[in-house]
Amino acid sequence: MEQRLRALEQLVRGEAGGSLGLDGLLDLLLGVHHELSSAPLRRERNVAQFLSWASPFVKRVKELRLQRDDFEILKVIGRGAFGEVAVVRQRDSGQIFAMKMLHKWEMLKRAE
Repeated sequence: MEQRLRALEQLVRGEAGGSLGLDGLLDLLLGVHHELSSAPLRRERNVAQFLSWASPFVKRVKELRLQRDDFEILKVIGRGAFGEVAVVRQRDSGQIFAMKMLHKWEMLKRAE
C-alpha cells in the first residue's frame, strides 16, 4: 500500500512520466467545476454537493494563480493570428519572461 501512495504522490508532483502534475490537476478541477456550474446537471444532488464542497477551494485557487495583471508588459516582440508575444516583468519579483497572450475570441471565430 505504501508503494501505491508514493506512486500517487509522484503523480501529483509531476515526477512520473506522462502525469498531470499539480498544475494539471488544478486545471482539471477548475474545468470540471466550471462545466458543472454552468450545466443543467448542477441541480443534481451529488453535483450540487460537489460544487458546494469545491467552490471555496476553486475561488482560492483562482485568487492565488498568476494573472496577466501580475506582469508589466515591456515590449511586444511578435504578433500572430491569435495573439502576441511580449517581454514582461513580473511585478513582485522583477523577473523577466516572454508571455504568449492569446485572443480567445479570434481562436473561437476561426474554430481552431
